[in-house]
Amino acid sequence: MFIDEAGNPVKIVLEDGSELNTDLKVADIRIEGTSGKIFSSGPFDYVMIKGFNADRDQELLRQVLDIQMELLRKLKRVCDENGLKLFMMYGTLLGAVRHGGIIPGDDDIDVALLREDYDKLMNLADQFKGKYFLQTPDSDSGFFGGYSKLRNRETTAINSQNQWADCCEGIGIDIFPIDSGFSWAILEYIKEKRICFYQRMLYAKAYGDARNYLDMPLLVWKGYKYLGKLFSKERLNTGIKNAFMSGDGNSDSPMGIYAHYTKGKKSMKFSPKIFENEVMMKYEDLELLAPGGYKNILRAKYGAEFMKLPIPSEEPRHRHGFYDVEHPYTDYKKHFDSRFSKLPKEKEIILIGDPLICFEYIKRHSGAYPAGCMIVYRTVNADLHKYEAQDYGIQQKPLHELKEMDFKKVFPFLCGFDYRKLWRLMRETGCEDYFFFHYDTTWMLTSDPEKEAYKYVNLQGERQEYREMRTQ
Repeated sequence: MFIDEAGNPVKIVLEDGSELNTDLKVADIRIEGTSGKIFSSGPFDYVMIKGFNADRDQELLRQVLDIQMELLRKLKRVCDENGLKLFMMYGTLLGAVRHGGIIPGDDDIDVALLREDYDKLMNLADQFKGKYFLQTPDSDSGFFGGYSKLRNRETTAINSQNQWADCCEGIGIDIFPIDSGFSWAILEYIKEKRICFYQRMLYAKAYGDARNYLDMPLLVWKGYKYLGKLFSKERLNTGIKNAFMSGDGNSDSPMGIYAHYTKGKKSMKFSPKIFENEVMMKYEDLELLAPGGYKNILRAKYGAEFMKLPIPSEEPRHRHGFYDVEHPYTDYKKHFDSRFSKLPKEKEIILIGDPLICFEYIKRHSGAYPAGCMIVYRTVNADLHKYEAQDYGIQQKPLHELKEMDFKKVFPFLCGFDYRKLWRLMRETGCEDYFFFHYDTTWMLTSDPEKEAYKYVNLQGERQEYREMRTQ
């Protein structure tokens, strides 16, 4: 039971209306938005205070975190056996300090090593076999470099930006190198510009099929794509590593993780004194190292009040990947890569899914890639009927006819809010050739397709009101 400072019970209500009870060991945590009250709590499932919804995907998230923790144990074991110091960083470090483990609702683990130890780890790739895969620029031609990941290749964690990239996308954890820079500001500025240049060139190599990318407008992106053709990926990887490692070696030279893409802006730097000592901290069932000056890192990253819990939000979370703990990413990749250039020309397109999203496909592609029919399969329980049209201009067929389809003659595009429900539907029908239609690629990462559906119809309503105002 959670209690306030007067010893009175505080009710924590889950989505289904039930109350969260816990007898876990407690520690005082101040929660924003509660008039300064201090509640006793401990490690707990991500819930919302005073009736807000819990994450719909929390059971899947728990399974993902179990796999990530198993990867972390494996990585720590290899580092310990080879005398390498593995540091918690960023959200993982905050979780250790504030929660004694994973931040409730988080799905990311970040660790880092000083450059010398990091390079030694990269030479130990043969110690990660079977389901383990140490993903580096050398071990995966589709990985753009700068840092590495330890992945479980028997699972799925597809990032929306990688839907076209040919790379391993099992559930993983991030491993970063910590490098030293220049004490002279102008030389540090040049270093960061060099790193940004190489990062953009490598992005062009990995994501060249995208129309544009991140902060780069179309013409700039095209320039990097054409320029990137002049250099091999190996040469670019060597260039960016040399840029990371460049520095003057002075005692007051800044240290940091330069591998983050900062869009040409300054990256977060730390005094080398922060890493002079280490502190051992509890992280779930492990004891992990933190830099001695960990508070300075957390203040720089999260602000002076990093110990405060954030105010719960009703917005759906966007995870770091489309997760499946039971099936490998190779089962999904060909379906997420929905480029029309790969479409079998001899097959007729059919649409399957939520009518509203099927209509979005029709509006975008009916001219060049018309669909022969639409099969309605609602992926969310939200009442969207009043937003749907009576006639979408193509033949509509009932769901039971899907099993009678000759998939040698038709090619489905799955159009919906909930990717997993659509994927399971196709497995049940035995169809292996289909594409997802990505109206909004963030939906593949969402914690709550129902909320995405309501956000979609609300946005459509706002757009309609705007159009009506313009015509008045």
